Amino acid sequence: MTYWLEKRIVQREGKSPRILWKRYAACGSPELLERVRMGQKHPELWRVVLENACTILSSSLKKAG
Repeated sequence: MTYWLEKRIVQREGKSPRILWKRYAACGSPELLERVRMGQKHPELWRVVLENACTILSSSLKKAG
């Protein structure tokens, strides 16, 4: 399993802002990434997420048509 350290980015284009999550690091240990997250200046803007095989497959498949 792969865990990702992501930072929340607010993109201001047009009238309404969009929230994006930019990936910074990957690791097999969520505990290690949590320690890195807590060491950041604003840890509330960071998250640790699990990426499993289903997520990878669904994002790599193209829609027919």
